[in-house]
Amino acid sequence: MEVEQISDSAFVRVSHNWVAPEPLNPVVEGLTLSDYRHYKIDGIFPEDFQATAVFTYSISSKLDHTLISNVMDSLVVLYRANASENWRGVSFERDGSPFVGYMRVPNMQKGEYTLALWDEQYVVLPEEPTSHPEDYLHIYPNPSTGKVFFEFVLENNALIQIFDGNGQQVDTISVQKQQTTAKWDGRRKTKGQYLVRLIDEYGKQLSQQKIILQ
Repeated sequence: MEVEQISDSAFVRVSHNWVAPEPLNPVVEGLTLSDYRHYKIDGIFPEDFQATAVFTYSISSKLDHTLISNVMDSLVVLYRANASENWRGVSFERDGSPFVGYMRVPNMQKGEYTLALWDEQYVVLPEEPTSHPEDYLHIYPNPSTGKVFFEFVLENNALIQIFDGNGQQVDTISVQKQQTTAKWDGRRKTKGQYLVRLIDEYGKQLSQQKIILQ
């Protein structure tokens, strides 16, 4: 946990439960929840308390070897406030490789969190980007020297997936339906052409476009 703001004492209890989370209801085809662990966060938070939850994922340490097996699958974080709610995607930043690293979730809330995976069959890229008159996504500047900005209109939470010229996923940005903008820092990436794909939390493709890093 990384605390950004606090004005008084806070009591935070984090339970790492070594049992599978309750399944999705209804089932979302292509989305698999962790089969043997999830987290519960509770406690007493001051009114202005702001923190980022940090979740570890790893294959080598046998934490998530039954969940993660394919670099093209998309690891995400799901949240629910309590057992009466269904799981939903939340905004996160991933730091690490496809097989080991950290998932940072801003604006940590009381409730339950679990890792989940979108199967590559439901997020696979076609060879060429598609264009729709009702496109949900605007990208600028394009071409770019590094920093890229996204503008969008969403009805559901969504993911922005970025793939290099070899079809390898190099980044994922999780966005909430109330968001209208996001940014990506590609200054440390190899110059060249990338594919950007916007999908909602149910796996529906909203937009796919090319960007160029110069």
